[in-house]
Amino acid sequence: MIRQLFSTISEIDIYDFLKENEEFDFTVSEISKYTGLSRKTSHEKINTLSEKGLIQRTRIIGRSKFYSVAYNQVTDLLEKAESAHMLEMELNNMKNYRRYR
Repeated sequence: MIRQLFSTISEIDIYDFLKENEEFDFTVSEISKYTGLSRKTSHEKINTLSEKGLIQRTRIIGRSKFYSVAYNQVTDLLEKAESAHMLEMELNNMKNYRRYR
């Protein structure tokens, strides 16, 4: 499922950046700056992520478009999958810790 949502590492970088800063929205230039991606790549991947419903345009000021993480069933499932993965990793760490005590 996740491989179908994210075709490239660049898409993951943008989504992760927006998710980590979900209380804010950002322009393409800002996303490019903070992710280290070129403005062209950022623009292309933002369009792709928007089409997939993972991010959304929040507002327009002049010629600047702002984006943030979208909140829908898909992103909710992603968050739950990430939480489940983190829980599994923590449980594995606890098992390994007990094994080597």
